[in-house]
Amino acid sequence: MYLHEIGTIIPALPFKVDSVRTLIYFDGPLLQEHMAGDQIYLMCWLYQHNQDALVVCGHFPVEARAYGQYLKGEVSLRAMVCPTPPNKCYLESRFQGSSVVREASTTDIPEEFLPSYDSFFEPEDLPDGII
Repeated sequence: MYLHEIGTIIPALPFKVDSVRTLIYFDGPLLQEHMAGDQIYLMCWLYQHNQDALVVCGHFPVEARAYGQYLKGEVSLRAMVCPTPPNKCYLESRFQGSSVVREASTTDIPEEFLPSYDSFFEPEDLPDGII
């Protein structure tokens, strides 16, 4: 397991997380950048059943160019994490303090869990030094 900078545990994933940056936070990290060597993964909060029950997060590999465009507000989060052709991703289910991760295709994720088509990032919301 890897430790987030503010103490959140990142589950054992099939890649080693070298660094974590939270991009959107609301009562917990909703969107994070995870660096694994040269590969960028975005951890997106996809679903929550209720306050302390089931949470589903997606860990999506993204290309550096597309990620830069997203941070500048040029492409949507949906376009970046659900490219054509579909990517593999890792779905993490958290329940009562335990976490299970499985490999999936972006096409396996229910539509209602995915970011909307107009989910553009507002660059002015970024902390200094990210772009």
